[in-house]
Amino acid sequence: MSIVSELLGPEDPAPVIQVQHSGLSPFVFCCDHAGALVPASLDGLGLDEVHLNDHIGVDIGIFAVSSWLSGLMQAPFVAQPYSRLVIDSNRKPRGMTSIPEVSDDRRIPGNIGLSEADRMGRESEILMPYQTALSDMLLSRKAALGDWPTLMAMHSFTRRMQSGDRREVDIGVIYEGENAFGEALRRHLREGPFEVRHNEPYRVDLQGDFTVPLQAIAKDVPYVEIEICQDLIETCSGQRRLASAMRVAMLAALEDIKTKEGGHDR
Repeated sequence: MSIVSELLGPEDPAPVIQVQHSGLSPFVFCCDHAGALVPASLDGLGLDEVHLNDHIGVDIGIFAVSSWLSGLMQAPFVAQPYSRLVIDSNRKPRGMTSIPEVSDDRRIPGNIGLSEADRMGRESEILMPYQTALSDMLLSRKAALGDWPTLMAMHSFTRRMQSGDRREVDIGVIYEGENAFGEALRRHLREGPFEVRHNEPYRVDLQGDFTVPLQAIAKDVPYVEIEICQDLIETCSGQRRLASAMRVAMLAALEDIKTKEGGHDR
């Protein structure tokens, strides 16, 4: 007998979007904040569409950029289509920002006074299926490649928070410690018209973040987290432009590494 979900109903989309490619790309893309969906049972969290589709509810533009890159690079892609306000797939469960009651000075009515069962439902039906799918994808690519792929964790950010200063960075290349691919990627992205910085406007938070610590750092999987300012990718043309720039820089970074390792015919 099938079990009826208490959170996701029959009309709600699945909590994971996956695109698999049969080639041997050394990358897997993931998008923790790909969409602004809210399960019908949560009645929009008490918010209107403007708020749900603002940066507090979704990483604006990044799903399209990641989709383009997945196709251009023939690389697998795993995305989470539900709003980060339902549950943030890049925050450790039960953390202060996992299911926020306030985001960028805006109150989230549907997240006030949740029961333990409410939180468990969001974790078990949205968060963990996504993380499990991403873990399975990385393992399948490791089996195909003979080694771990590089996880590309894709995000976008707002130019200015309600109470903050304007962020001058266009693209953040985020990683901790030595990262040959990350360093080469940052160098090649700087050749374009963008302001590219290391670990800005964010860096990996080992205490609060979930995806990179869980899927990459804990398993010694190579990774780079990318943050793109949303004003660059709000339009279709901007999304294509950034995807193209990322592809060129990623391929150039791979060539740099091959050359340094002596695996490139010169």
